[in-house]
Amino acid sequence: MKAYRGYLFDLDGTLVDTAPDINAALNHALTRHGYPAVDEALTRHWVGHGAARLISEALLSQTLLSNAKVQHGPAAESQEHLLAAFIDYYEAHIADLSQPYPQVREVL
Repeated sequence: MKAYRGYLFDLDGTLVDTAPDINAALNHALTRHGYPAVDEALTRHWVGHGAARLISEALLSQTLLSNAKVQHGPAAESQEHLLAAFIDYYEAHIADLSQPYPQVREVL
């Protein structure tokens, strides 16, 4: 077995289930700007392509749910405000609800 000087681990979504904290931050941003909260299952579906894409998907979903016609998607200004609120909240609450996946501690 080859020895290495260091090891890198991808925690976010690989070793640690961070979706609950991401969902809390997303819902904070949405409700702060007058949108309804979304279910964690939707956040899990949208996550993985960065925060800006997460916000975009959530806004698109909100627009479609309200039966509004979507021509060019949500306004960029709305996305920027929501992204800022999301990041601010997530930075302050990044590990409130996150937990290692089962057996991760034992394996490591």
